[in-house]
Amino acid sequence: MAILPSVVNAVGVPVIGAGGFCDGATLAAALALGAVGIQMGTRFVGTKEADTCFGDIWKNRLLKTDDRSTIVARGFVGPLRYLRNEASVQLARLTVEKVPNLFVGQPDITLDQALLATEMEGHRALAGEDDEKALFYGGEVAGRIQDIPSVKELIERIAEEAEKIIKELPGKVIV
Repeated sequence: MAILPSVVNAVGVPVIGAGGFCDGATLAAALALGAVGIQMGTRFVGTKEADTCFGDIWKNRLLKTDDRSTIVARGFVGPLRYLRNEASVQLARLTVEKVPNLFVGQPDITLDQALLATEMEGHRALAGEDDEKALFYGGEVAGRIQDIPSVKELIERIAEEAEKIIKELPGKVIV
């Protein structure tokens, strides 16, 4: 979110905010920072319609998270955020051990077998619904997800929350 104003000022096209958006407050913040809308990933996993191909294990894990429940480790194209559990902590340890430069922007081209095996086991565990061995992708907003609404309910709630916040802003601004 912090980079939004710089991007908006640097480009001549509408900007969609991505990363860290999940509710009306974050939509209102994005609009205040110059974005024309937001993209949500993790928040949509936590909806009734989300078809994660793995039953409800991912949605249930989201509901167990808090604001310190994510961890960064090796992903397919660079660092990736996961919901914290036994598997993601192991993957983060292996990432630090095998490809420490990943965290400073150098791509991982090693295809280390221990890393690949951990990732493959994490994906297999999703299908087997093993909550501690599965690798769950999830952004920093995961800990703010407290319910599993329908997409329609979520969008309506976000719009209502953002509208309320934006309407109340003039009374909060000191001139």
